[in-house]
Amino acid sequence: MKLLRYILFLGVVVLFSQISCDKLPGGDKKPDPDGQTPVVAIYASSIMMNLPVADRAELNGTKNPLHLHTILLPYNCSVSFVIVNEGPVGTVLNYSVDDIGALGGFLDYTNGVGSLKSGEYATVTVTVDPNFTKTGLGGLGEGFGSTLVLTINTPAASNFIKNIVSVHVLDFATEVQKLIGTWKGTWSGVSNGPKKTTPINGTWTLNLQTIDWLNGTVTAALSWSGNDAWWDFAINDTEALNSMPHSFNVNRSFVFSNLISSINGPRPCFDGVNLQLPHSKHFGYFEEIGYVPDPSNPDFHFNFSPDLKSILGGLNQSASSWSSMWLDPIVKGHYGYSSGFLQGSKIN
Repeated sequence: MKLLRYILFLGVVVLFSQISCDKLPGGDKKPDPDGQTPVVAIYASSIMMNLPVADRAELNGTKNPLHLHTILLPYNCSVSFVIVNEGPVGTVLNYSVDDIGALGGFLDYTNGVGSLKSGEYATVTVTVDPNFTKTGLGGLGEGFGSTLVLTINTPAASNFIKNIVSVHVLDFATEVQKLIGTWKGTWSGVSNGPKKTTPINGTWTLNLQTIDWLNGTVTAALSWSGNDAWWDFAINDTEALNSMPHSFNVNRSFVFSNLISSINGPRPCFDGVNLQLPHSKHFGYFEEIGYVPDPSNPDFHFNFSPDLKSILGGLNQSASSWSSMWLDPIVKGHYGYSSGFLQGSKIN
């Protein structure tokens, strides 16, 4: 295993040191005066093709080496980049992609060979060869991961005959540790009364302390404050004409052990990561504040984005959400339900 890592590291150093050798004389030379020489550009996403050429120039991977991040194992999350012919009308850019040499054989990719007219681009999607998707069969994702490279050959281009694109491979159990830290945001929603609702809102702070991705658990502390509401239930008031909301303050802090938390992501490559604190079957609180019992069975669902930098907000099915139960302190046995959505981000 150590020998493999040494070979990977040495190969990256050698290939990156050779980038300057693969420019044509004159570096970023202008196209020939006859306008018949293609110009290669490489971008990390086809979205960049919607930008004007001048605006995307600094993102060109032929000027600054392009580092793709990250293929996540064992899920084998794909990454991609685009090869573009930015030469004059009438030119054709022939290209090929290679995974050879000391670092070869670990990656699979699409669109490895092609011809591009002026303004055309090809998207190359990269994954790890199935033989190396499990960390125990080669160790590509272990520890700090591995950096592999692909060689982009464009022998007729006026600016470069060869470029490299680096691809970082990491085990997701390591990558998900980025979530550890403090998150803050707001919650909003409605308290549901008999045939009526009233708006409620507040703030939350989440301190994620440890994450055990393999066992699907976390340790965390959650603070929840703001304004909720409970409702009167009137006997025989079938149209709920007399039901009224009563506001009360929520100010609670919860500590979640690995026994009452759940973190998962069946497809973290695309759908992000779901953190549930906790499932309502695990425990509930019944603590009186003033005249009103504090909400019980709090259930917070934090849906983190695939880049692990934000939570998914909005009003859709994938948005982060919350819910709780409340009790009518006047009429025993009457209870209700509050729910809504979360917004926020990581602060450190």
